[in-house]
Amino acid sequence: AEWFVYDHDELTRALKCSKVAMIGIGPFACAAIHLVVQNIEADDQFDPCLKVWVQDPLDEFEGRSLIDIVNTEHHHPKYLPGVHLGDKVIASSDLEWVASDADVLIFCPPHQHMQSITRRLMGKVKREAVAISLVKGMRVGRDGPQLVSQMIRKNLGIDCSVLMGGNVASEIAKRELSEAVVGANSRETGQLFRKLFQTPYFNVDIVQDVAGAEMCGTLKNIVALAVGIVDGLGCGCNAKAVIMRQGLTE
Repeated sequence: AEWFVYDHDELTRALKCSKVAMIGIGPFACAAIHLVVQNIEADDQFDPCLKVWVQDPLDEFEGRSLIDIVNTEHHHPKYLPGVHLGDKVIASSDLEWVASDADVLIFCPPHQHMQSITRRLMGKVKREAVAISLVKGMRVGRDGPQLVSQMIRKNLGIDCSVLMGGNVASEIAKRELSEAVVGANSRETGQLFRKLFQTPYFNVDIVQDVAGAEMCGTLKNIVALAVGIVDGLGCGCNAKAVIMRQGLTE
């Protein structure tokens, strides 16, 4: 059979677009949604709709359903009020519905929920899907520590990258200069995630070291807590420098 294409829009509709889903809608997830939506709306490689999983279907803000607010007003009134998340963001508490047809899965819930989330999704995601974790944390069980990316690979059987950086969600939402690192198993996968997250004010570097990037992103928070304690004790910049140097050494 012959197929003739007469305009770009027709070709775009006919080609397969990668569907993206976000698991989680906390502060950093909202900042990430803000970045991702800009890119999927501008790139024909991606479906412009972004499904987002909301863990608690009963979550409310001033007597209104949070899911309804996100779907109708397109912002999160608790975490990033007034920051537009995108007209084609679709929030739902149905985890399987959000994730099952996604080609790209972005995980950004609290780390303590990742084990139950990935177990619920066993056998429910595409075999060829890829994932990226924005979660800073790890699971420590009887068999030792387990990185979130390892958990996703083990439970879902799909490749998982990570995006790590020392960023504050509200500053990303204000479009202040920020940066992060994607740790991926291949340069090609890293380039895919750079396409999703990079903007003129949010720079993304790529390293082919998932575990290294994830460990740095997780452990830096311990150093940050120590620096905050030193600040609170009024010990001065020299003491903070000691904590930061020792943290980097470790």
